[in-house]
Amino acid sequence: GETISFNISGVGPMTISLISVLPAINKPVAINGKSQPSWDFASENMVGIDLGGVTDGNGFQIQSSNVDIKGIKITNAGFGIIINGEAYDNCLIEDNIINQNITTAININNGDFITIQGNHIGVAGDGLSNQATSGAAIAAAGSSNLVIGGDRSAGDGNVLAGNAFSSYLINVTSS
Repeated sequence: GETISFNISGVGPMTISLISVLPAINKPVAINGKSQPSWDFASENMVGIDLGGVTDGNGFQIQSSNVDIKGIKITNAGFGIIINGEAYDNCLIEDNIINQNITTAININNGDFITIQGNHIGVAGDGLSNQATSGAAIAAAGSSNLVIGGDRSAGDGNVLAGNAFSSYLINVTSS
């Protein structure tokens, strides 16, 4: 797949304020916000996507397998990241900040082999300042082989706080 890298001039953080929704991601791609010069998670010196100017807008709508979203701040969206479909597998959601007026930060419906690590949801990059979502941090249904979090000392753990509904909402069914 392709890689989307960033090199926005000026002093960060760099916020892209949208007035319409992003197109769905329908082919393998790596969106690498960590490529932005001077990228820093703790100070939130990173590329941000703000959907405050969009009515009923979602952040990244993944409709493909093999999609990576790394190092982006997503605010003011319905769903920060949504994976919705049986064939949309092998995705990586890593080192993102998803907060402020988000209904559900990460929503997975029928996705398999999804890895969600190193994200701050409902909290700022410093891990302390509350910037709550209005719903769940991570919701999953009809999915299998999910990796959510990991070794905190390696930076793989997610920090979830201040979410109005719950941190995890996972619906498990068997056949």
